[in-house]
Amino acid sequence: MATIESYQTHSPAPRWRSSLLTNFFISICLALIPVCVVIAIFLQELDQHMKTTRQVVTESSKLTNEFSKLADDLKKLERAIRQNWLLKDVPLGKTIEEKWQQVEFSIIAFANNHDLNHRVNNKSANHVSVWRQLEMQFDKTHEIIFVEQQQETKAFSDLYAQLNLADDSLNQWKSNEMRARESSLTQLQQTFIRYLVAIIPLSLIFAGFFLRLISKQLGRLTKVIDRLGDGQWQSPINVTGSTEIIELGSRLEWMRLQLQRLEQQKDTFLRHVTHELKTPLASIIESSSLLKDDIVGPTNRQQQDLLDLLDQGSQRLCHLIDSLLSYNSFRARRADSRGNNLNLLESKIRQHFEQRLKAKNQQLNWKQVGNLDKIYLDIEQLEIILIQLVSNAIKFSPPDEHISVSVQNQLTELILSVADKGPGIPEAEKSYVFDAFFQGSSGKNNAQQGTGLGLAIVNECVQHISGQIEIRSSVDQGCEITIVIPISAGNKSDNGQ
Repeated sequence: MATIESYQTHSPAPRWRSSLLTNFFISICLALIPVCVVIAIFLQELDQHMKTTRQVVTESSKLTNEFSKLADDLKKLERAIRQNWLLKDVPLGKTIEEKWQQVEFSIIAFANNHDLNHRVNNKSANHVSVWRQLEMQFDKTHEIIFVEQQQETKAFSDLYAQLNLADDSLNQWKSNEMRARESSLTQLQQTFIRYLVAIIPLSLIFAGFFLRLISKQLGRLTKVIDRLGDGQWQSPINVTGSTEIIELGSRLEWMRLQLQRLEQQKDTFLRHVTHELKTPLASIIESSSLLKDDIVGPTNRQQQDLLDLLDQGSQRLCHLIDSLLSYNSFRARRADSRGNNLNLLESKIRQHFEQRLKAKNQQLNWKQVGNLDKIYLDIEQLEIILIQLVSNAIKFSPPDEHISVSVQNQLTELILSVADKGPGIPEAEKSYVFDAFFQGSSGKNNAQQGTGLGLAIVNECVQHISGQIEIRSSVDQGCEITIVIPISAGNKSDNGQ
């Protein structure tokens, strides 16, 4: 509970920040707003178009009905006039003349219709003249029949011919109006499609921008998690972004502090345990040596065998403790980058493994490239790296084989390489071989089982000097481990000759 309370106490002061869900909805809204605006404008224009079309249809229907009524009235007048020519009825003639004047007023109304004239003037210049000619022909027929009292059927034929022309003109006007409405609708649809096609990329850009922001936040969080997974707990975690990301960053910072504390506790525990084991182990080794040398009295063959087993176990335990001490010390120490003579490495490594090489009748082939007189690298760490790599190579290589060691100065970097003829490292185990206490299938099957700390120590040393490790290996084909270490600027000036 104390840890949790401490975490809550050091949490940053709350302030408003957008959440991932808010960012997502903002991106969706920004992506849809341009599309919605275009659709709204289109619907508004479409509504206006439909209103105009309904108005045209209504007016067309009204004019058609009025013209049909005019034509029917004219036919009824013709029949009445023909009958009165036979009857010679004066009151009937007056009634017919009154009805004629009503029809004439309807024709004048058609000729003077403002809306119709306005629409037709934009379509056909002859339409108004057709209706004026019908009005003139109607007046002429009235004069012949009612003023001159002539019974001429040709007058009605001329009137009907002019009426047919007016009917054709009216149909032409209706056809032109419908074509204009269709053309306007087609143009409106094409404009909508063009704007929609132009606005979709803009919407995608808006959406992609916000999704990119979310992706970058998650990417930063992934890098932090990877860093924790690699054991890099020294740098504080400070993640910016949305509310959820900041909260996760705070939890990860708390986790980093806990892992760092546990790591320190583990290192302290190992350091204390190894030092505490070192003292009684030294007494055991010393006592075993005295017994083997018959200092305290003679021993028989069976006792000598037991002492050999005791000595081997003690030496193995001593090696394990030394490895633990080396592992912890190199995790805490700073690299010494003073100029060092790396030519001394070969004699040290050969002397260190002289007995083990003789025991398995193996050879150590040493290759050196470039000037190694003064290299600005920590020679102690380089020595530890080579001791661990050569130790593994001797351990896993069969008898009568050779181990190859290469040290190359490339001015800007130092390349160390150790190759053996052992069983190799399976592909599935390559990502674990640098973990502390990990022993692969080859190590478990080997008669001389190790501690699982050799390559972990190598990895720690290489990280301290900012190097890189590469493993080239396949099953039953041996293994080659290459380490590339950058050289400081002072060394380049010394070796630039």
